This record gives sequence, C-alpha cells and structure tokens, in this order.
Amino acid sequence: MKRKVGSLIKQLVRTLLLLSMIVILYSYAMFQGGFISWFLFYSVTTVVVLGFVTALFPLRFISVDRSIQKPYLENGDHATVKVTITKNVPIPLCYLGVYDAPPNSIRVESHPGSFFFMLFKKEQTYSYVIRGDRRGIHTFTEMELETGDMIGLIKRRRIVRVDNDIRVYPKRANLPIAFSSLRKAIKLQNEGNSSRRMTFNETLDFSHLREYAPGDRLSTIDWKVTARRGELATKEFDTEDPKGFTVLLDCRAETDEQFETAVEWAAGLVHHSFTEKDIMNFAAISSTPLALNKTYEQKQLRQVMNVLTSVERDDLDEKVQLHRSFSLLRTIVYVMPTVTEKTTAKLKQLAARGYKLIVLYGDDGNKVDRVLRQVDVHLLAMPITKKDKRRRRAS
Repeated sequence: MKRKVGSLIKQLVRTLLLLSMIVILYSYAMFQGGFISWFLFYSVTTVVVLGFVTALFPLRFISVDRSIQKPYLENGDHATVKVTITKNVPIPLCYLGVYDAPPNSIRVESHPGSFFFMLFKKEQTYSYVIRGDRRGIHTFTEMELETGDMIGLIKRRRIVRVDNDIRVYPKRANLPIAFSSLRKAIKLQNEGNSSRRMTFNETLDFSHLREYAPGDRLSTIDWKVTARRGELATKEFDTEDPKGFTVLLDCRAETDEQFETAVEWAAGLVHHSFTEKDIMNFAAISSTPLALNKTYEQKQLRQVMNVLTSVERDDLDEKVQLHRSFSLLRTIVYVMPTVTEKTTAKLKQLAARGYKLIVLYGDDGNKVDRVLRQVDVHLLAMPITKKDKRRRRAS
C-alpha cells in the first residue's frame, strides 16, 4: 500500500513539473515573441503530447516471442536465443525497452536486453548467446517491457510470460584405460561362453524382438513375425550379448559432489557404448526407478541422456528399487557414488549369481570399505570433482 501511494505521489509531481514547464515556455513565447520562442514552445509541447500518447499506450497490444536455437545442449555448448517483438496496433512508440530474464542456472554470454525506437516499425528482433554449464532442464519464463516519454517523466512497465525450456546434458567423464582393458577381457570371456551355450540358451532365455540389424545371424530371425510385420524381426536372448553390458546408476549419495560425479561417469559409459557399438541397457536405482531396454540404436542415447539430465539424488537411507521389468545383461557396470554396506551386500549377491561386475565407486580421498574389497568384482575409482558453487540440477 505504501509503495502504491509513493508511486502515485511521484507520478503527480512529474506531471505538475511537466505542465509547469509548458506554462513557462508559453509565457516566455507570449512576452518575448519571435520565431525561436514559439519554436521552443511547439516543439516541447509536441514531444510532451507524443510522450503522453505513447505512455498511455497499452503494452498488452505488444506481443513477444522467444525461440532457442537448439532444444538441448551438450555441456559447455552455446545456443542463440532470438527475441521477436511485434506491435499489433499501429500506434507510434517513442522507445521500447525489452529485457529477457534467463534462469540463474544458465550462463548468459551477452546482454539479454535491447532498446528500440518503434515510431513506425511494426516488428523488431534481437538475439543473445547462452552457454550450458549445469545439467538440468532450464526454464525461461518472463520478459519485461518498458516504454514512456522522451523526457523520462512517465514510464510504463509490463511483465510478459513466455515459456521455453532447454536441456543441458551432463558432462561426459573420460573413462580410464583400465576400463577399456577390463571390457575387452570380459568381452572375450563372454564370447567363449556364449559360443558353447548358444544352442541351449536360445530355447530357454528368449528376451524380446527387435528390428533386424546388419550382422545378425539368420537363425535368430523370427520369420512368422517378419511376415506379419512386413519387415525383418530378430529374436534377442539374454545370453547372446557378449559385447553388451548393463549400466546401473545408484542415486543414493552422501553429497551432491559425489552424485554429480557419478552422473558424469554414467554419461561417459553411455557414450562409450554407442561409440563402440555395444549393446547396452540402462537403469537408475532410485526412489522413482527409471529403466531403458537394451539396444544400440542412436535414439536411445538421447533417451538415456534425457534421464541423466533430470535424475535426482537420494539420501543414503532412502528406500530405492530397480524397475521390475528391467532385465540385466551378464556384464554389469555399477556406478556407486557412496560406498555403503547395503550396496556391497547386493553386489555380492549379483557376483554369486554369475554376473560380471565392474564397480565405479566415488573416491573422495577415503579408504574403500573392506566389504567391497571382499566382493569378487573389478573396482575403478571415480575421483570426486570438488566445486564450491556446484548445483545438483536446474530448477
């Protein structure tokens, strides 16, 4: 209430000053006479009247649109944001200031506002550059418009809501050479076991059907489904994936730094699988479990990265689970931000069931739990990236 009263008082004072200036100029012209006196009076009066007209012009007749060059960004990439201002009614504006309000979670590389003289122009555009440094879904919501008279005595402002989203994918960690060596050794071992047991397992461990891909064996083609669909369909078995692996991301972490590091390593694993053309499936073990079936198609890379963009950290005592319909491949890469007794017990069970395990654990300078050392798995440390102002994800 006090702000409104103060604003009204300021507006009244400005109006009185403006009228006083016109009266003074009129008096000066009447007493002095001559061309210059009357020129000053008419020119100032014209500017003031035009300012009043434009200041009283409803800004709701101005529409604003924002378009972002790309709907998603790799970590560290740039994108151009284009703002278009359209005047729907042909009323002259002395000036129009436009300011976009990007979210605090996105880095702005150039000024997000601009200033236009729109006396006769119907449309104006400008652009600025943003950079994605933090993973998450970043939402643009508001833009501010401002106009008034040329003297600055009268101003009008309006907040316009324009919604846009942009995804920033997590940074991909560079996998160590030791991981590639382990994958090659396990892959060779699985290929030998698969060749010895393929005939038996093809009749017992059928998983699902997928589109035919060059290199698939003719014996795995389902000819009945192929005839029905009109395209080649290949049977897939849980035990016929010697080159594939499962990526499990445990979302329980003690700190945000540990969790963000685990997300970056998971992103690196996913990118590695598609680079090497390995079959892969992915699941996030969390309070809201997420899972994606196995494939080596490029579109799944985008789906997994979308999951990693929005996944949230769970507390260590949070009750988490794996999606019920998710099927594990024989090689599992388990990304564990924080080492706990419950997790190591679960890993021990998986190892006892014959799964080949590679565990990436958060190494924050402390010693690895002794229980984890006793499990028959391959261990690789993930150095924790320390950042003072690091955020878990964008809001």
